[in-house]
Amino acid sequence: SDKVFAIFGPSSSAVGVPMKTTMANSGVPVLIPSFSSPLMTEPLVPNIFRVGTINDRLQGRGIINYLVEREKLKKIAILRQSDEYGATGATSMTARLTEMKMAPVATEVFNAADTDFPSQVLRVRAAEPDGIVVYGYPAPSAIITRQLREVGVKAEIIGSSATSNQNYPELVGKIGAGTKF
Repeated sequence: SDKVFAIFGPSSSAVGVPMKTTMANSGVPVLIPSFSSPLMTEPLVPNIFRVGTINDRLQGRGIINYLVEREKLKKIAILRQSDEYGATGATSMTARLTEMKMAPVATEVFNAADTDFPSQVLRVRAAEPDGIVVYGYPAPSAIITRQLREVGVKAEIIGSSATSNQNYPELVGKIGAGTKF
């Protein structure tokens, strides 16, 4: 009734995935600029298009490929958000490590609204990783990165696409210098 010609967004998986059927049935082109859930575009829907970040399955594989094949890291820890975003990314990374005859040295879970991560950070430090993947939204990822560095963890840190958010550098501060995404 509103004669919508296209939908740009939504911006998060938590909003977009529940709306998938409605958007698919509308026939209106839907352009997904930022959220990375593969559930929105797998299986393919004729009017739903991913125009932003790659999905979490591909992103997780790409991160592990980078850390193992390019950086030659052997001991990788994963800190991931407890929701579908973090779970899909972590499952993808773990599967890719398994294909490479490896396993994470630690896998820790956190909630998106958490603001302190001492137990997860200390368990990761104890595992002595040479690479750490933080798969979560910008705010908790920044806090985790800061707390890892504050307890002396020197391992390379790489974040999911959420750490490419324009607010991430301000949230993490100078202590996060060198974090990749």
